[in-house]
Amino acid sequence: MALWSNENVIFKAVDEMYTDVASHPDTVFHFPTGRSACLFVGYPANQLNNLPAEATESFAGVGYPFAADVIRQAMPCSTSAAVPEPTR
Repeated sequence: MALWSNENVIFKAVDEMYTDVASHPDTVFHFPTGRSACLFVGYPANQLNNLPAEATESFAGVGYPFAADVIRQAMPCSTSAAVPEPTR
């Protein structure tokens, strides 16, 4: 059986890696982390400048979800808004 054929082994390794990033943000990993990683994946510097350094120091994400422009500000909630009846 190949080492990576067991998904539990993979999940455990990923969990341990991200725990290490969160616990030791000053460590160099084999992937980008911290503020530089935020900038690399597209987070705007002006938005990052408004955050405390601690908020981004252990970032290890893979993208900036707002870059695709599919996540937008929600419409205001209204009690008068029509809600469709569920189909049965």
